[in-house]
Amino acid sequence: MIAEQPTDWSRDQGFSVMQNILTARPDVTIVYTASDDSELGALEAIKQAHLEGQVQVIGFDGSNEAQ
Repeated sequence: MIAEQPTDWSRDQGFSVMQNILTARPDVTIVYTASDDSELGALEAIKQAHLEGQVQVIGFDGSNEAQ
């Protein structure tokens, strides 16, 4: 495991945490989130870092937006 940080099931926190992880460990290739909001925030951070297709994100909940 590279990192584990709380996001309080928040999209904003998911974004911020993912930015921090990508900065500290740019070699990350897979991410697991415990909520769809956290997942969507992480995905946005990955997109902004131009790492789409390089980092796999696995979320939990299965909301329509996340699918």
